Amino acid sequence: MDTKIFDTLLEPTFVLNADKKLIYCNEPAALLVDMSVRKLMRSQPVFDELFQFEVPVEALQNLSNVTDASAYQEVRFKTEGGRDGRIQITLQPITMNESPAWLVYFRDVTLEETLQKKYRKEFEQKEGYIKELEAARAKLEDYSKNLEKMVAERTAELSKLNQLMSALLDSLGQGF
Repeated sequence: MDTKIFDTLLEPTFVLNADKKLIYCNEPAALLVDMSVRKLMRSQPVFDELFQFEVPVEALQNLSNVTDASAYQEVRFKTEGGRDGRIQITLQPITMNESPAWLVYFRDVTLEETLQKKYRKEFEQKEGYIKELEAARAKLEDYSKNLEKMVAERTAELSKLNQLMSALLDSLGQGF
């Protein structure tokens, strides 16, 4: 099988032999582990040395048992270079130079996870604003309901003061 078909893919793609040694990777795969394709192809590291997964990837535990494409498994990872993220990984057996090999395909979902966290935070912040606005609206409703009562009380107070002033002015003539 000619691996050149994987060169144009934007998702990280690896090909492993039965010993889990790297026999091919495309440019996005090399960028993920912060190494050049040439260096990776020269050193042919064991795949388990490149990535540490949060939980074991079932298909990677025993490659010889993978006879069909595995289901995607979403898992967090870390690389030797300190990069971390979340990927969906699947393995599929292929034949390379009449030898068994396995295609390891990553779908990087780190960006989706980051955006989801950002949007969730913004949503929670907006929910807080909505609750504050609802409380302010309740206060305004209460104020508007009591406004007539407050106006009546204030009018009564003013009326009482006016009567008192009138009484004072009326008795002013008698006082002189």
